[in-house]
Amino acid sequence: MLGIGPAALALEASGALSRLQVHGPPAAVLLLYRAAVAGLGMVVAPSLWAGRAGAVSGARWWLALDAVGTVLTYATPFFPSNRPPGAKRLALAVALALNAAWFAYLRGSHRVRSVWPEARGTLL
Repeated sequence: MLGIGPAALALEASGALSRLQVHGPPAAVLLLYRAAVAGLGMVVAPSLWAGRAGAVSGARWWLALDAVGTVLTYATPFFPSNRPPGAKRLALAVALALNAAWFAYLRGSHRVRSVWPEARGTLL
């Protein structure tokens, strides 16, 4: 949320900026979407550390929006890829599995429910 995600987006975006002329508005919309999701993650992460109310719900929303951005990034040719041919599906599966694991942790962990009582019984 705070460290690797925004840094990775910055590196990917620097390569994608040169492709905006070729790919046009859809690439710009995807880039803005991913930047907005990274910004949301940078807002949610400190609230989780501080134990603020609503932090778990914000983290779940971030995970869901990040998963959408990940699928869109892997499904479109807008962002440069350094993965070998044929590895795109595996990389997508691993990224989505990581998001799903964090979502499941935030949903079912006893520790999360003890620190954030409002996290009980909510989907997002």
